Amino acid sequence: TATANGLTLSASPSSATYQWLNCNPYAEITGATNQTYTVTANGDYAVVVTQNGCSDTSNCITITNVGVNDISLEGISVYPNPTENIFTISSTNNLKNANVQILNAVGQVVYKKEKLSGTAFEIDISNFANGLYTLEIKEGEKVSRSKILKR
Repeated sequence: TATANGLTLSASPSSATYQWLNCNPYAEITGATNQTYTVTANGDYAVVVTQNGCSDTSNCITITNVGVNDISLEGISVYPNPTENIFTISSTNNLKNANVQILNAVGQVVYKKEKLSGTAFEIDISNFANGLYTLEIKEGEKVSRSKILKR
């Protein structure tokens, strides 16, 4: 059985092998062999589950809500938050050419840094007024947004 939660598809049962498919036409998605698969394009998806030498193909699930801002950049941590001066952006994935910006409460960009690569970055906001800010990290079409409290 395949189920969808947002853009993440899940297969059951666990402890089997999996191969995710594009349904139109039936074609394997290269490298999509985990129990879950995060969709990156609208379409119809299914999974072949193999367990104890038997294989079965799930129903096709139609995904239509993929958009530029719907693809989340995962594995991002921001700390300490709240902060007084410097906070750290940490990523479990190695970011490549990521763009970082901080927006104030009325949506104005008050900080911008482009083409960051690596797994950790420090940002000094000691000169910012106390208040709530939005941190936006973009890598290609993937986006992460977090609230930062400066006190």
